[in-house]
Amino acid sequence: MFYRKTLLLILTGLTLFPLFARDKDEEYYAAIIQQQAAEIKKLDERNAEEEEKIRQKRSPTQNKLIDSEIEEFYQNAAKVNLNNTVDDEAPKNKIQFIEQLKETIALVQMEDETGESTEFLKAELQDAYEDLKNSTFTTSSLDSALIIRGSTYKLKKNAWTLTFYSTILDHTDLFNMDIDISFYQLTGKDYTPKTLESVEQIEFYNHAIDFYDSAFRQTIPLLYAKLTYKVIPWKKASEYRFIPQTLTIYHSDSNKILATYDKLDLSPEVFTVYPQIEIRTKQEKDADNSRADDILEVERAEEKRRTQASTVSNNTDKNKKRNAVFASANTIFTNQDFSDFQIQNIGLETLGLNAVLGIGKYGHAGLILGYDYNNGADKSYTMGLTGGFNFTLAKCIRPVLEFQAYYQTDNRVCGSAGLGFDFIFGKGMLTFGYDFTAKYYITETQDRGSFSPDDIKYVHSFKAGMGVTW
Repeated sequence: MFYRKTLLLILTGLTLFPLFARDKDEEYYAAIIQQQAAEIKKLDERNAEEEEKIRQKRSPTQNKLIDSEIEEFYQNAAKVNLNNTVDDEAPKNKIQFIEQLKETIALVQMEDETGESTEFLKAELQDAYEDLKNSTFTTSSLDSALIIRGSTYKLKKNAWTLTFYSTILDHTDLFNMDIDISFYQLTGKDYTPKTLESVEQIEFYNHAIDFYDSAFRQTIPLLYAKLTYKVIPWKKASEYRFIPQTLTIYHSDSNKILATYDKLDLSPEVFTVYPQIEIRTKQEKDADNSRADDILEVERAEEKRRTQASTVSNNTDKNKKRNAVFASANTIFTNQDFSDFQIQNIGLETLGLNAVLGIGKYGHAGLILGYDYNNGADKSYTMGLTGGFNFTLAKCIRPVLEFQAYYQTDNRVCGSAGLGFDFIFGKGMLTFGYDFTAKYYITETQDRGSFSPDDIKYVHSFKAGMGVTW
């Protein structure tokens, strides 16, 4: 008799739950969704009005070209299989089933204080929780719970901003964010106002900005996005945590991936299903709180590791390889022990042309060619190799450790080691340095008929140069 009564209560609970859920909270969220839809509609109307004003200012040729490209986009997009598989209803159904079971358990517990009759229901509830936790859901901006709007071009960022709205799980606050999409990502051309050199590049750059601005104002779906996410039970009664897993942005007319973001780029949110139904014991509440805290601790550790790795990566990325071509002037100012130092005797030794390429992260190597003055001696030429190490400091200063080995055609073999600095401004470069050089005078050995340490002269010198770097 008791189990028949229990079964009746279960059926009653499953039937009446949707009625219980239709309280002021559900009405509140429905109103919020309507409010968001109204705000997006107003935004679209303002953008449409702005586009019409700009259209009147553009030339007929420009308007015709933009219209033609938009028509071509729709034709190409129609040929692409976008595979719009979404699970917008699945998580809602799973959560509703869980809350219905909880409601039923609460009703049965009022009739059976021993709790024996709810054991199989609680087992069913645990299975439902596990099913929810182990599921990954997908939504998209293709007629689904995700909405994208694009901004006009931002010159300082060299990018457009995509603003995401959502109605995931009938909430508007689970996934809202702005993402900058660069000129390069949208067009495949790595142009900035500073890098434009030819008329063709300038025309492409300006037209691309006009086209994408116009398309975003008209809400043309040039891009679409897919979001995968998980939902897990959280700390309080009927409380859940929405955890984005990946956000992928595609070109709609080619289905090519434009950008991808993982869960550490995206923010989880906690939401509540009403009415809140609490059937847990104190021990179960403590276990849920502990489990949630463990998850948060793991996430904090992952974020810390990612931040540290990003810092290292950024520092590495700032290092500018020493790819350069520059002219330099080398000046000998004294011998090894400074005994002949007189400022009026400082003279030009070599005018050189240097070409170096970066090797790895911090190395460089190259060739040197020079025309020698030799401080008043007979003129000769220099040819040889250079190499060394460098790193970038404050983006525009590059300390350099350099070694050179070269031959001068007046029968000298030279080797030097030195320190210097490159000062970088755009693609231009000024370089200054000091060298300690050993010069082996082969002629003196030949004249004597044997080698003597005196055939090697040691000198200190300064050098300065300018050129281009990339």
